[in-house]
Amino acid sequence: MSFDYQAIKDSHWATGEGIDNRIGSIGIWLLSIAMIGSIMSGINGFILSSVKLLESMGDTSLLPSVFTDKHNQFSKQKTVILICLVCLLSPWLGRNYLLDIVTMASLGITVGFAYVTTADLINERKKKQAGLLNYLSVLISVVFISLLLLPFSPAALSFNAYVLLGFFILLGAIGYKKIAVHSNVN
Repeated sequence: MSFDYQAIKDSHWATGEGIDNRIGSIGIWLLSIAMIGSIMSGINGFILSSVKLLESMGDTSLLPSVFTDKHNQFSKQKTVILICLVCLLSPWLGRNYLLDIVTMASLGITVGFAYVTTADLINERKKKQAGLLNYLSVLISVVFISLLLLPFSPAALSFNAYVLLGFFILLGAIGYKKIAVHSNVN
């Protein structure tokens, strides 16, 4: 496509049209394969991380007994079924709410990345082996967190995403308190 802003704005799928104009149908096929791979890896990562999260919640008695099997052990099968049901029902919320959930989840992923890179930087500094990549990783994570949280950023979370984020932070605080109480009892 040309760099005409109005043509890009009026396009239903500027990326696809640009690829089709430059490369042709082979480019569309390659773009489709890349998009399908991206979607499938995202779904796979979501299901794996959700199962592990719910498994750790089950280990600390944060989940109801419906998630246990006949031996009173955590049931991954029941958890995967629950996650699949949530995934199947979530598109009915609408595109805007799904976008809010995805952007909120991207903040969680970025905070997780910041945590891991900062821990690695601290560890490498103790060994006096911290390099440019350690500092760059922490800087990149801070930049991405800023892009999601600063209101003037084009990637900023919407109001609904902030409400969802507050709700999940509250749930996390309740779970953390329950784990702390459970740890002190044992």
